This record gives sequence, C-alpha cells and structure tokens, in this order.
Amino acid sequence: MSTTRLVRLPGVRPVGRWVMLVGLAALPLGAVVACSAPTPGGMTVAAEAGYKFNPARITATAGQPVTVTLDNKDSIAHDWKVEGVTGAETGEVNARGKKTITFTAPARGTYTIVCTLPGHLEAGMKGELVVN
Repeated sequence: MSTTRLVRLPGVRPVGRWVMLVGLAALPLGAVVACSAPTPGGMTVAAEAGYKFNPARITATAGQPVTVTLDNKDSIAHDWKVEGVTGAETGEVNARGKKTITFTAPARGTYTIVCTLPGHLEAGMKGELVVN
C-alpha cells in the first residue's frame, strides 16, 4: 500500500482540495470562452466616399441569419440592398449614420449587392454576397 505525502514549501500556503477542484473545473469553461467566435453572421459594411462598399464581398451560410450594419462614412446618403433577397435592404442611411438589419441567407450562390440611390450603382457602388 502506497501513501501520499504532502510536501510543504516554505512561503507557500497549502491549497484546499475544493479550491483545486473549482480551478480544474473552470479550465474547460475558460477554454470554451477563449475560443468562442463572435456572433455568427454579424458584420459591418462601410459606405465610403468614391461610391464603394468596404468590404464589397461578404459571405454567409445558407438558411442562417445574417446581421449587417451599414456604417455610412460618406458625406452623402447611401443604402445597401442584396438584389432578390427579401429583407436584405437597409433603406436610406443618412451621411455619417448607421443602420443594422438581419435577414436569412438565401440558397447557395452569389448575389449582387447595390446602392439603389440614383446614379450610385452606375458610379460603381456594388458588391457581392456569397452564400455557401
């Protein structure tokens, strides 16, 4: 029969068994929290001077909710719309304003994103939604 002997180090207080158990139990939780990703589908798209979206290309997963914030950094109004996707449009966002929308990603494929305000698409304000 083997016995375990407690070794006391000078200047170190012994730790109770319950403190060690609580500490060990918290390790997996800490690993989960440290590795967890931000909310799926949440992203910010900037409307910038020069009639462009940044980023111009975003990705999503089919059938999953997508949350997009249009951050209008320009001195004129813009909007953001995914053509052919219900609910995927911000409406007009004033200069320096923001608007957040949530919609369900459609079937797999590539969809065109546009600013629908007169002349903006023609000036190059477009992008893509890639759904996997």
